[in-house]
Order: sequence, then C-alpha cells, then structure tokens
Amino acid sequence: MAHNNHENGSGNLGESYQTPAQVVPNPIGYDMKTAQSIVDDFNTHVASSIVLYHQIKKHHWLVRGPQWKQIHLILDEYADEILEQADFFAERITYFSGIPIAGLNTFEEVSFIKSEASDLFDLKKMLANDIHATKETLGKLRATHELTDKAGDFFDTSQIENFIGLREKFCHELHFLLEPDELASDTVDPHREVLLADKAIAKIVAL
Repeated sequence: MAHNNHENGSGNLGESYQTPAQVVPNPIGYDMKTAQSIVDDFNTHVASSIVLYHQIKKHHWLVRGPQWKQIHLILDEYADEILEQADFFAERITYFSGIPIAGLNTFEEVSFIKSEASDLFDLKKMLANDIHATKETLGKLRATHELTDKAGDFFDTSQIENFIGLREKFCHELHFLLEPDELASDTVDPHREVLLADKAIAKIVAL
C-alpha cells in the first residue's frame, strides 16, 4: 500500500511558503491590514458554510414522510447554494492574496457554528437546527457586510447582501414547514398550537 510522505507541507513536493494566517501584497489595491482582516473574516465563512452544507445534506438524505419529496428538494437546493457561497468566499480570499483554509478538521475548528451529531433526529428537530444554524450565519454575514462596506469593498458587499437574502428565504421557508396544517380539521390556532405543542422546537428557532 502506498504511503503519503508529504505531511504538513514537507516532503518531496517542497515546503509550504504561505499559510491561511498570512497575506501578501495584493494586486487589487487594498492595504495589508485591510486585506488581512477580510481574509480572516472570509475564512470563517468558508468554514461555517462547509459545516452548514454537510448538516443540510445530512437532512436531505434522511428526510422522510408524506412531504419528503418537497423537503428533500428544498434542502438539496439550499445545500447547493451554501456550497456556492463557500466557493465564492474562498475565491475572493485569493483576490486579497490570502489562502483559503482547507481540511475537514480545520473547517470544524474555524467554523463559528457547530454541526449537530451524526445521529438521526426527529425531522422537526433537524429542520429547527437548520434554522438555528442559518440564523447564526446571518448574524455573522451582517457583521461582514459592515466590514466590507467600511473597507470600500463594494463588490463583496453587494454579493453578501444577496447571500443574506437567500439565507433569510431559507429560514422563512423552513419556518412555514414547521407550522401546523391550517387546513386540518383539528387545527384551531396554528401559530398558538405550534408554540404550545412544540416548545422545544420553538426554543431552538426562538419563535
């Protein structure tokens, strides 16, 4: 069996000459201090988006029940959007002459959200966890929007506005999926009932 002799950037392929913690002069006109702050911030979005992507894909694989097809497709669409956003942040890091982080362990360490366990949970709990995690990323995206806007990074600022809209839309759609069926004969007050019947779920999504 073949063995990998190139651990930690060493071996026949040579030593690494830049780490994700470092930036070098960039070709797009930003000073090193500004570039460093944007690179560091964007790397947290790369990590957290990858963590969120894997959680959403897990739920996409495990969803079941009468509405499984609809929810299955919604989750898959959202996972794809999140992965594209992770790629965007990684690509933009290179514009600032930084290095996008890589490696599953590093993603977990740098991410500002923590994925749920690998176990199978009730579908409502899984969807509530998706709302909770996405809301955490929304808070960070809004802070990053302020950072890029202050730095005069208008391109990234406009893209982040789009990402915020997409993630807000996802939370909105999942929230509706968690509500009771208003057309069901035994549903009197759907909003009140969801709060009373699913207190644990309401707490996760802060309804």
